[in-house]
Amino acid sequence: MTPSRLQVRISRDAKSAVLAMGQAAFFAKTGLVLRRVRPTGEVKRNSIGEATWEIERPRLLHVEVQDLKGRVLDPSFTVIAEDIPVVLLLSPLPEEVAVRVFIQDGELRAQPSDA
Repeated sequence: MTPSRLQVRISRDAKSAVLAMGQAAFFAKTGLVLRRVRPTGEVKRNSIGEATWEIERPRLLHVEVQDLKGRVLDPSFTVIAEDIPVVLLLSPLPEEVAVRVFIQDGELRAQPSDA
């Protein structure tokens, strides 16, 4: 599946926030960039040398507001959602059909969702 086959849904609150951020930053072409966040891990050793891993997966996707003016937008990696261009810098997992962009705790977030 190419990234552009993902359906991207942007909530009304998120759309307003994205446009406001772009206007405040004087962006000529406000858009979103989505990328996958990799898990981070840390290994610790106890007193007898045994290793234990602590793995943190804070969010599956990271969303960022950027000025897309002058960027060549490859249609295989770009969708338009709510009149906002969304660049998908990720390879969708087989079970991922859609992505939802929303506001939670005052932050712009993205997560996979059902179609």
